[in-house]
Amino acid sequence: MFKITFKAAREMSGYTVEEVAEYCGVSSRTIGKYENNPSRLPLYLIIQLSVLYGVSPNSLITPI
Repeated sequence: MFKITFKAAREMSGYTVEEVAEYCGVSSRTIGKYENNPSRLPLYLIIQLSVLYGVSPNSLITPI
């Protein structure tokens, strides 16, 4: 299985940070923060983003 960063998944899906933030109900600053450091990304956002981007949650890189 391949792994992809949250930012790469967003860019490949053609979404802007602002569009993703609106979809998730958070600020664009929050999305930017999690793209740069996803170590504290809440599970609900991982799931929302994987659905939006059309990828498996397991394929998104999340540091432990």
